[in-house]
Amino acid sequence: MQLVRPNGWFFDIAVEKKGENNYLALLLQCTHQENQLTPMGKDGFYCSLHGSKFDTDGNVRKGPAEQRLERYRTYVNNNDLIIEVPRNPV
Repeated sequence: MQLVRPNGWFFDIAVEKKGENNYLALLLQCTHQENQLTPMGKDGFYCSLHGSKFDTDGNVRKGPAEQRLERYRTYVNNNDLIIEVPRNPV
């Protein structure tokens, strides 16, 4: 897994290769109260504010969060990984 942060953004994006030319990009912003998440390696992501936990696919494993992490579309173009993110920084 690699963490990236677009210029001007407050939150990181976790990018993980899932297969040949297949990547998952997750916004590391808790869906409960928008706190920055802490990566826990293969155990997923943790929110220090209220204890929510998410797996490496962005699914909620422990509340109070109820919604999975935001995912961004990815694709490979000429050996470059492209992550489609909204124009306005989060």
